[in-house]
Amino acid sequence: MDWIPVESSQIACLGYEPEAEYPLGVMFKPTRKQQAAGQPGAVYEYAGITAQLFAEFMAAESKGQFFDRRIKGFAGQYPYRKVDTKVDMGPVNTVTDEL
Repeated sequence: MDWIPVESSQIACLGYEPEAEYPLGVMFKPTRKQQAAGQPGAVYEYAGITAQLFAEFMAAESKGQFFDRRIKGFAGQYPYRKVDTKVDMGPVNTVTDEL
């Protein structure tokens, strides 16, 4: 999954891989505790996320509010799993033109 940095107080990067079982990746910014320990923020993957919903997420003025209102509270519709951040998360893409 390629990661796209986003401007958000909560979220560091988003990734989307449409053919994956869990197509949406959300890389959160580290908490103060994680930051003090030199650890990265948590990474979660979400299932059931359509390309349309991902496009809306990327276009949202507030990524954190969009996530809270449209994805986070709907675990039944968008099941998720925590990803071990010790594995290689792949490249971080700084170009968003390809969306």
